[in-house]
Amino acid sequence: MPFKEIIGDKIFHTCDVCGTKFQFGRSVYQGRYVPEIDRTLCNGCAPHRWEASGETVALLKRRFSKSET
Repeated sequence: MPFKEIIGDKIFHTCDVCGTKFQFGRSVYQGRYVPEIDRTLCNGCAPHRWEASGETVALLKRRFSKSET
């Protein structure tokens, strides 16, 4: 997951769902990278236990496949 922006010593990414910038790195992880859909999501948009929820991953895959067509 390449970083999006560095401000001072903080690394920020942009959520692919809502567009919010969030800090990611140096002991602060306000989001996550979801490899199944190749997207970066803030904690508000990413389910806390996405890796255990095939249903949620399927929903996100459908959402992004519709938005890209």
